[in-house]
Amino acid sequence: MIRSRLGQLHSGAISMGVLAKVLYQAAERIVMDKTGLPGWYEVELDYRPPFASADSPDALALPSIFTALEEQLGLR
Repeated sequence: MIRSRLGQLHSGAISMGVLAKVLYQAAERIVMDKTGLPGWYEVELDYRPPFASADSPDALALPSIFTALEEQLGLR
């Protein structure tokens, strides 16, 4: 099951290919799975939404989607 909302992506079982498709919207650019990793993964990713504003200081404190991918999941 994938739970996704602006600034969060949580899944109990997701393939790298599906993760790339889900990240496409958050990254606002093409995302390709070049990991070669088979199987299913538990993912918890918290990132700054693309249009975070000063009205949401908690969101501004989060890393960008690209930084979050590298720091939280070890992916680039």
